[in-house]
Amino acid sequence: MEDLINATISDSENERLIQIPDNKEILMALNSIPNLKSPGPDGIPSLFYKHYGDTVKPLLISAVKSFFNSGFILKEWNNTFICLVTKCQGASTFKDFRPISLCNVCYKVISKIIANMLKPLLERIISPNQTAFIEGRWINENGLLAQEILHTMRKTKARRGWFGMKIDFTKVFDKLEWSFIIKILERLGFHQIFISWIFQCISTTTFSILLNGSPHGHFSPSRGKQADLHKTIKIIKGNFMERSKKSRATQDRETYHLETSLQLEISKMPTGPDWHIISSDAAWNCNGSCLSGVLHQPHYAPSLSWFQISYEGTPLQAEAKAVLLALTIAADRGFTKIWIRCDTLLLVEAILHPHTLPWEIRNIVSNIISSFNIFS
Repeated sequence: MEDLINATISDSENERLIQIPDNKEILMALNSIPNLKSPGPDGIPSLFYKHYGDTVKPLLISAVKSFFNSGFILKEWNNTFICLVTKCQGASTFKDFRPISLCNVCYKVISKIIANMLKPLLERIISPNQTAFIEGRWINENGLLAQEILHTMRKTKARRGWFGMKIDFTKVFDKLEWSFIIKILERLGFHQIFISWIFQCISTTTFSILLNGSPHGHFSPSRGKQADLHKTIKIIKGNFMERSKKSRATQDRETYHLETSLQLEISKMPTGPDWHIISSDAAWNCNGSCLSGVLHQPHYAPSLSWFQISYEGTPLQAEAKAVLLALTIAADRGFTKIWIRCDTLLLVEAILHPHTLPWEIRNIVSNIISSFNIFS
C-alpha cells in the first residue's frame, strides 16, 4: 500500500477537518434531508425537526456536537432498518428488489457533515478516470469510453487478438474490511481524529430487517452500509483498487487513446457559448415509439425539450429517427455547433461506417449524414 498511496492531505486541511461543526453547518445538513424521506427506526422524519425548530433543534445541535467532541456515537442513533423496494411490478425474485437503509435523522446529519468535509478533497485524491459521484465529472464518460474501446476491438485487423473482461467491482468494494479502509485513510494523511469519526459511523451500525412493515432480528454487519458517508468511502476504496490495478500493468500515466475513425475527446466537453448540447433518446414498443430530446448550452440548465409520437418498425429505427429529429430542430433554430449524445452504439457505428448500414435504417442514416453539412 505504501507504494500505491501517497500522503495528500496537508496540515492546514486537517486542521479544518477536525474543527467542531458550528450551528450553521449542522442546520445546513438537516435542511438538505428531504422532509418525509425514509424515516429511520425512531420514526421521526426531518420535517419534525424543522417544524418544531425552537424546541427540538437545540437538542439535535447539542447531540451532533457531542459526537464530534467525544468521538462516540450512541448505538441507538446508528440503528438502521433494511427495507426492500420493488424495482418493477409483479416482483417475485430477490433481484427484483433494491435494498435501502433507513437511518435516524441524527445519524444522517452526522454522516452528511463528514461527507461534506470530504467533498472538496475528492478531486485531488481520486484519479481522473473515476467519474461517478464526484462533482464536476461526467458519469457517462467511462460508458462512452468503453463503447469506443469495444468498437476498436471489434474493427481491429491486428494479428494479436483482443479480449475484454466485465468485472463487477461493486462486490469487491462492499467486501473490503473496515480495517483496510482505515489504512487507506491513514496513508492519504487524514488526521486520526477525523478517521476515528468515520470509523465510529461505519463500525457501530446495527441492522434490523423490515418484513411487512415490522422489524425482525438485530445484528451487526462487518462491512458496508448505504448512506452519504459510505458512498464517499466507497469512492476512495475504488480509487485504491484502480491504483493497484494500474501499478501492476504500467507505471506510466494513463492516457485515453482511441484508434477509431471518430476521435472523441470525451473529457473535453464543448464550453463555448456558441455550442449546443443535445441528448436524444427513443422508447419503442409494438404499438409505436416516443422520440424525445433535451437541448442546453454548456454549464446551463436545459432550455428546450421535445417529445413526439412516431411509428417506427424497430427500436433501432426509433433511435435513428430521434437523432434525425434532434438535428432538424437544431437546424431550424440556426445552430451551427452541436454536440449530440446518443446511447445506441449500433447507430453510431452505422453513421461512422455507412457501407455497413443495417438495411432497416439505411434511409434515415443517409438523411442524418446529409444534414451534417448544415452544421459547420
